[in-house]
Amino acid sequence: WMGKMIFTKEYKFMETSIFIPVVAYIFINLIAIIFGLNPQRGIHEFWGLFLVIVFFITVNLVKKKEIKFLVTLLIACSIVFALIGIYQYIKINKGFINVNSIRIRGNLGSIFDFAWFLMYMILLSISVFSLKMNNLYEKIFLVSAILIMSIALILTYTRGAWLGLISGVLVICFLKDKRIIIPVLLFISLSIYLSSSFKERAKKIQNFKSTSDYSRIEIWEKGIKIIKDNPLLGVGMENYELAADKKGKFEVHPHSHNNYIQQGVNAGILGLAAFLWIIYNLLNKGYGSIKNNLDDPYLKNINIGCFAGLISFLVSGIVDYSIKNDVSITLFWFLMGLLFIGQKHYLKE
Repeated sequence: WMGKMIFTKEYKFMETSIFIPVVAYIFINLIAIIFGLNPQRGIHEFWGLFLVIVFFITVNLVKKKEIKFLVTLLIACSIVFALIGIYQYIKINKGFINVNSIRIRGNLGSIFDFAWFLMYMILLSISVFSLKMNNLYEKIFLVSAILIMSIALILTYTRGAWLGLISGVLVICFLKDKRIIIPVLLFISLSIYLSSSFKERAKKIQNFKSTSDYSRIEIWEKGIKIIKDNPLLGVGMENYELAADKKGKFEVHPHSHNNYIQQGVNAGILGLAAFLWIIYNLLNKGYGSIKNNLDDPYLKNINIGCFAGLISFLVSGIVDYSIKNDVSITLFWFLMGLLFIGQKHYLKE
C-alpha cells in the first residue's frame, strides 16, 4: 500500500470514523505501559495493536471488483485449515492438540486463535451462501465450507466462539429475514441436544461451579478490583498476572478472560473508553453500510457477514480475551475493512 503511494506519487488516505479513536487508543495504551507495573512486558503485546493497519490497507487498497476473489480465496484457505484440524482430531497427534481434552488447533498454534478464525469465516460463508446464486458449483463449495468449518469449530471446544457464532447467525437472520430466527434457534437447540460432547461442554456455560467457569468468575472479579485500584490508566498491557498475584490467593492467569475488563486492566477507564469508541464507530458505520448498499446484492451480503463477525467478536469477548491473538484479530480487521468498503462506495456515489 505504501509502496504504491511512493511509486505512483499519489498520497491518498481515506479517512474513516475509527482513525481518531484508534490513534487515541494506541496512545493511551502506550502511556499506560510506560507508567505500568512492568513496561518491558507491556511493550511486547503493544506492537500487536498495530495490526489495525490491515483495516486501513483494506479500505484504501482493495477495490470493489476484487472483493469476490479475495473472499473466495479466504474461504478456500479456511477449508484447508479446518481439514487439517479435523485430521488432527482423528489422528490424536500429541504435537498439535491438547490430549487431555482433545481440542484441535489446526495449523494456527492456538486453540482460541483457530476457533475465532473459524467463527468469522463460517459467518462470512453463511452470508454469501444466503445470496441467490445460479451456479451449482458455488453452492456446493459454500455448503462444504460451512459444514467442514463447523465440525472443526465444534472440535475446538471453545464455548466463547460457539456463543459468538450463534449470535452472529442470529444477526444474519435478523438482517436477511426475521421469520427464520425461530427455526434457526430450534435447529441450534436440537443440534446441541443430539451432540453428546457438544452438549456436555455447552452445559458448563450455565454451571458456574465447574472448574474453568468458577475460576473465570474469580478472574473477572479480580480484574474489576485491579481497575478500581488503578482507575485512570490501569497497570499496563501484559501486567494482569503481576497485579492479580498481589490481590488474592487463586490460580493466576495471564489475562482476565474478558475483552472489556482487560481493556480497563490494561489502560484504565481511558483505555476502555477509547476501545468502546472504536466499537461504536464500527457498529454505526457498519450498519449504515449494509442499509446503503441496496443496489449491490453481493457486497451487501459480504457486509452482513462482516457485521455478524463484529457482533460475534463482541459476544465472545464477554468470556474470552480475543484481542491479543494475532491471526484472528488480523482477519477481524480485514473483515472490518471490507465492511467499510461498502460505506466508501456509497459515499463516492
